[in-house]
Amino acid sequence: MQDSGGTVTEDIGDDLRNESCLPVEAVENLGKVAIKIEEFYRSARDIEWGILNDNLYIFQSSVTKRNKKQTMKLNTNSMHR
Repeated sequence: MQDSGGTVTEDIGDDLRNESCLPVEAVENLGKVAIKIEEFYRSARDIEWGILNDNLYIFQSSVTKRNKKQTMKLNTNSMHR
């Protein structure tokens, strides 16, 4: 993000296309925060977030409809990464 706002788009090489853009620690932190938010609201949430200068910001969360089969698939997929 530029200081003036907006989004910067940059081309990246083929060697970086399959790399995660977030460090493992940031992903783990985001997951922990998401779980806390869902536990607080007692429902599945669509969570909008951003990271700036290594700080996680939660913009908003709203109810999302997810059935048990979708939830189990999400949990299974995340375990294989």
